[in-house]
Amino acid sequence: MPRIRAASPFVLVLVLVLVLTGCGQIQRDKQDMALESTLSGYRAALRWGYYETAWGYLHPELREAPLEADWVERVRVVGYDVVQDPVMADETTATQVVQIDYVDEEVQRMHSLADRQVWRYDPDGRRWWLHSGLPAFR
Repeated sequence: MPRIRAASPFVLVLVLVLVLTGCGQIQRDKQDMALESTLSGYRAALRWGYYETAWGYLHPELREAPLEADWVERVRVVGYDVVQDPVMADETTATQVVQIDYVDEEVQRMHSLADRQVWRYDPDGRRWWLHSGLPAFR
């Protein structure tokens, strides 16, 4: 009968490092996918005029309850273009710059603004929150 040799401590440490590295990568991939999904949902909410939904992406500490901005009834977003793709400042903070074109329906005038968005990841809730506020529609 063949004899089974015990693995050396070096091999055990190497296997452990590889497993932990793989698990960390899976977590980062999930976090990246959550960011992509969040940015897409936020863009769609603004683009289609679902401002209450967009307001829901704000970190709860930044929300005024309920959304009572003077622009909600008169602004129609007609363009939303990513100028700078998300840049990770650290593992839990991403910054993105977008250009938003909108019409003030009270005066039928087109405006454009650059919106620098700061997103932070909440590991407990496993979701991204907008920390820079809603766009400054004027």
